[in-house]
Amino acid sequence: MVKLERTGAITTDSSGDATATIALPPGRVIAIAYFKTDYANGVDFDIQSGMGDELWDEDNVNAAQVQYPRVTVQGGTGSDVTYDGSNAIYEAPVSYGSAAITVASGGDTKSGEFAFFIET
Repeated sequence: MVKLERTGAITTDSSGDATATIALPPGRVIAIAYFKTDYANGVDFDIQSGMGDELWDEDNVNAAQVQYPRVTVQGGTGSDVTYDGSNAIYEAPVSYGSAAITVASGGDTKSGEFAFFIET
């Protein structure tokens, strides 16, 4: 089952910056959608899970889009697992509790919204 969690409008301050936290159900983050309301072109995003995984870090975004975050898989020793000795294996990151969203260069009191698709 896939659950959809939306942030609602995240509005920047006069410096063009904003932070927000969204509660997420336990599961895997299979996609994050950005809905542009009126953030300035060139807005920067940094989204981290409550577990500390980088879910989306992109600068100079101009339009609505969808990202499919992935993180490397580690073995029991903590080293990255590969399928041929050199190419890492990736999985959808685990959500647990929340995600922190940081917006920069979004323009003076502008807004946008994010949606998280969580496979539970």
